[in-house]
Amino acid sequence: MKIIEPISSQTLLNRRKQLKNQRRFKAGLTLLRTLILIGMVYGSYTLIILPKWLLKDSSQIEIRGNRFLDEEEFRSLIPISYPQSIVKLKPENLKEKLKSNTPVIDARISRHLLPAKLIIEIEERPPVAVITLGNTKVSQNSPQNRGYIDEKGNIIPFDFYKNPQEKEFKLPELYANGYLEQYKSDWQQLYQEITKSSLKIFAVDWRNPSDLILKTELGKVNFGPLTSQFSYQLTVLEKMRDLPNKLQIDKIEYIDLTIPTSPKVKLKEEIK
Repeated sequence: MKIIEPISSQTLLNRRKQLKNQRRFKAGLTLLRTLILIGMVYGSYTLIILPKWLLKDSSQIEIRGNRFLDEEEFRSLIPISYPQSIVKLKPENLKEKLKSNTPVIDARISRHLLPAKLIIEIEERPPVAVITLGNTKVSQNSPQNRGYIDEKGNIIPFDFYKNPQEKEFKLPELYANGYLEQYKSDWQQLYQEITKSSLKIFAVDWRNPSDLILKTELGKVNFGPLTSQFSYQLTVLEKMRDLPNKLQIDKIEYIDLTIPTSPKVKLKEEIK
């Protein structure tokens, strides 16, 4: 008869540790397999769904609230590089860019994931003047080199108002000849002052920055360079509004307000 020797407590303890380690290893292996499986499923789902999170072109942008601007033309102003992840797109940054570079006072932007779509609801700042770029002479009959500016001096391409939503919308009657982007801050000052003037002002000639010229109901007026005294110069001009009672306007070549304390009227030379 075989004698079974008693198992020591140390041997039992070692076996328990071994079994516990084996169970831990199996549990860890099972967890690892589960994580790998989840990763594969998530990766496959992401590959399938990811294209639907992308803005591929401007057709995925819906414009709302436009009363004057042509929808298609406005889309071309939106500063987005395609393709663009709808998730990574930051509405606040886009809103600020639109407000600073387009005729938009405010914008509300919302993102939709499935399918990817951007909704932009805008509040417009209408154009206040027709412009000609550079030194091209104003031509009211040709769209070449022509555009618009709003009261902040943002340049708006000519085609942007070809299909206004509101039929009663009228284009501005004020012209700005030779307007350039660098005049933006000066325009804000100038426009604010001429809108307060009681005289009719038809055009601003900016082709020579050292001699700003306004076409007014009193004729052509030379102001010299635009400075802080522009408001005072306009006040002096308003005090000359009775000039037609003294001279025929068509005989005046120009009014010189370069030195507003000493205004001058240059008459046309009579042809003999």
